[in-house]
This record gives sequence, structure tokens and C-alpha cells, in this order.
Amino acid sequence: MGVDEISKQNDETLNQRMSEIDKVNTILSEDMGKFVDWMESRKHASAIQAIKSNFKDFQHKELLKAKKNPKDKKVKTELVISDKVINRITGQIFAKLKDLDDKELETVYKLFSLDKDAL
Repeated sequence: MGVDEISKQNDETLNQRMSEIDKVNTILSEDMGKFVDWMESRKHASAIQAIKSNFKDFQHKELLKAKKNPKDKKVKTELVISDKVINRITGQIFAKLKDLDDKELETVYKLFSLDKDAL
């Protein structure tokens, strides 16, 4: 294979690659949009964790009051069930947080006694 043939093959390869640039840009734009949406949804993740932690504290305090032996199988079952309830509640809260404006978010932070700067 001579220099001219190699040059021609390189040109063809370059042209093929150049013709794919629009497709690549479209894919990158879509993925960037998905990433930005994901990042936006994660901005309140620490608040949700703090809320979940508050719920778990309530859960354990109430179960300890109700039961003298927290290692009891019945208590363990109640913990599993109440964990599922906590996960559902915090999941619902998380799903709605992204739609709230700043004033509404402040209300949520106050409602759950969360320090926004500490999260």
C-alpha cells in the first residue's frame, strides 16, 4: 500500500468520523440533561437522610418505651415494618422536594428542624 492509498484511507476514515459528530453531540446533550436532572434530584439527599434519621430516632424511642426487651423477635419484626414505613414516607418527601420553591423548602427544613447549612 502506497502513501497515496494510506492518505486516501485516512481521509475516508476522517470523513466517516466527522459525519458522526452530530450524533455524538446529540448523545452527549441527552446524557448531560439526564445528569443535570439527576444532580438536581440529589441536592436534597442530605435533608432526606436527616429526616429519615429523625424518624428512626422516634421509632427506636417509641419501641423501647413499648418493649422492655429490644432484642425480642416481635420488636425486631416491628422494627422491620416501621423501617419500611419510614422508607415510604421519606421516599414520598424526596419525590416532592424537587418541585418546591425556596420558601417551601425553608418550611420543610423548619418543620423537621434541619439546619440547611449543616447538611
